[in-house]
Amino acid sequence: MRKMIVLLMLGTLVGAGVLAYLYFTDNETTELDSLQDRVLHTESVIVTLQDSSYLQMTISIETDSPATKQKLEEAYPLVENAMIHSLSVLEREEIQRENGVAMMESALLEEFQELLEEGEVKQVYVTEKVLQ
Repeated sequence: MRKMIVLLMLGTLVGAGVLAYLYFTDNETTELDSLQDRVLHTESVIVTLQDSSYLQMTISIETDSPATKQKLEEAYPLVENAMIHSLSVLEREEIQRENGVAMMESALLEEFQELLEEGEVKQVYVTEKVLQ
């Protein structure tokens, strides 16, 4: 009788461990897959800055859903236009500051959010930046 109780408890613990492992492992994969479905990667854009320097950059826009990503893809000319207008008022010195990239990401996030009637831009990531 005692053996049976021990085996039953051991089986329950092993089962719970397997379920926990499967739940957490599957969840990580789903989050990465979901992120890929929600991020729009732009083409490289070249902007003439206020002081006649050139900024070439590529960004990734993280949205709250695949539907929001789709809306930004459909409005891609407006996305590029927002990038050019938002960044062309900057000077080389502003971009080279310690918080220059974060400042650009924040400004672009606000611009892209204004393009959307529904949905949310969660984050903007500068993935490539060349300043001349």
